[in-house]
Amino acid sequence: MALNLLNYKEVREKMGRFDLHLNSYEPLSKTAAKVIFTYSDVPPNRQDFERFISSHFPNVRVVKGSMIYDVNRLGRPNGAIACVMAQVQTTRPVSDGRKLACVTAETFSDGNNLWKITVKDGKKFLVREAETDIESLILERKKRLGIKVASLGFVPYVLNSGDRVKFYGEGKMQEGVVEEVTANDVTVRVADRSITTNRKNVVTVVAYSPEAIERKRQQLQSFWQQAYGFTPDMAEKITRGIGR
Repeated sequence: MALNLLNYKEVREKMGRFDLHLNSYEPLSKTAAKVIFTYSDVPPNRQDFERFISSHFPNVRVVKGSMIYDVNRLGRPNGAIACVMAQVQTTRPVSDGRKLACVTAETFSDGNNLWKITVKDGKKFLVREAETDIESLILERKKRLGIKVASLGFVPYVLNSGDRVKFYGEGKMQEGVVEEVTANDVTVRVADRSITTNRKNVVTVVAYSPEAIERKRQQLQSFWQQAYGFTPDMAEKITRGIGR
């Protein structure tokens, strides 16, 4: 029995949690996707979760700062955890393009792989294109890992100008203030520049704008008054803590 327990410990250290199940996913690009995993034990810590991902999804990483726990299940079993997974990309200096065959103005070939010029943090470099897109990789692994709770999924955020959000862009998590929202895109002010990205790349809302919070309060006050006959003062007291 002692040997079996030792083997279990060794396997868990290498493979991570056994109770994690891939539930839902949403591709953000050819190399990145939002995913939801469910668990039946206590919530996994970051090290256990990253170990699980690396063991079951070769050459895939958990994007730093993207993990979101089901806040209603913190410290308790049977919950969910979301994150952004991205394929590990092989890079080389952009000057190596002179040694490769030119395919297009921004794409080169070494005879076996395609390399594309990419800009990140103002620097140019070559990135090797992955042989398999991340959605195909997820679908293949999904068959083996199974689905724990099929009802969970991604619900798009209702965004407002002034909201502070976290989003996936340029291969990393970024945080900024929403400047403009359209049907499909959102423009976010990050430091000294504005970045326009697809709304699905927003991973979480860090804080809603004061205007958005006030609109929500007024909507709820109206609901309590109309549905339950509360006086304005009573409705105001019930919604006083929203946004704090």
